[in-house]
Amino acid sequence: MKACIGGTFDHLHKGHKRFLDKVFEQADTVFVGITSDSFAKSLPLADKVQHFEERKKALKDYLYSAGYLDRATIEEINDIFGPATKASDLEAIFCTSKTKENSLKLNEERMKVALRPLRVIEVDLVEGEDENPISSEQIRAGEINTEGKKVPEPEKEEEEEE
Repeated sequence: MKACIGGTFDHLHKGHKRFLDKVFEQADTVFVGITSDSFAKSLPLADKVQHFEERKKALKDYLYSAGYLDRATIEEINDIFGPATKASDLEAIFCTSKTKENSLKLNEERMKVALRPLRVIEVDLVEGEDENPISSEQIRAGEINTEGKKVPEPEKEEEEEE
């Protein structure tokens, strides 16, 4: 099966890795769209999003270490669809509950240009130590680390008495 995925892949974390593992377990080849720096400016805490080249390198390093890199095509995307509205050979799109709506929108766009809709395959999110899905936004905010563990708040210095 030829599939596609898309994302920012900021601060590549445990949830991203599990998602990628599930995708590559089922797909023969995968188009991976990584949001451009300009597209990522719309994200919460955008000033803390890693630059495109840093995100791409972390993604490629993981795909290589997991043995998936030779089955992946990685490209920069500037919108939620990337080239998937033109690629007639795609069969599926993988998503999470957070991105499923975009997958459905993609299928609407594909049908407008007479391409068959993609099979939408949802992968469960991975919970962190705080029992919330691990997210790059939480990492950018300094709440959790890339493994989903809570980051301790810095201890406040006690005011000195006069």
